[in-house]
Amino acid sequence: MSSVSTLKQLIHSILPSIVDVSMNLHGTRVIQTLVESLAADPTFLHEEILAIGTQMSHYIYDMSTHTNGNHVIQAFLQTFKASDRPE
Repeated sequence: MSSVSTLKQLIHSILPSIVDVSMNLHGTRVIQTLVESLAADPTFLHEEILAIGTQMSHYIYDMSTHTNGNHVIQAFLQTFKASDRPE
């Protein structure tokens, strides 16, 4: 697994295009894998998780009606359920 600082750099560099990557046939799996990596250490990556969620929320309709984008949304919601960490 990558270090926390490496993941932070990666996220901030792809954040502007994360929606486009999510809706790409191959990119959807990349973003799903990234979500899994973020779940390994959510405490240190909390800001990045919120940034991804915020970015996707601006395009929620487009992503939810797109096959690949929908998979990313599902992976994100299943991984970061609000009920898992109520604080």
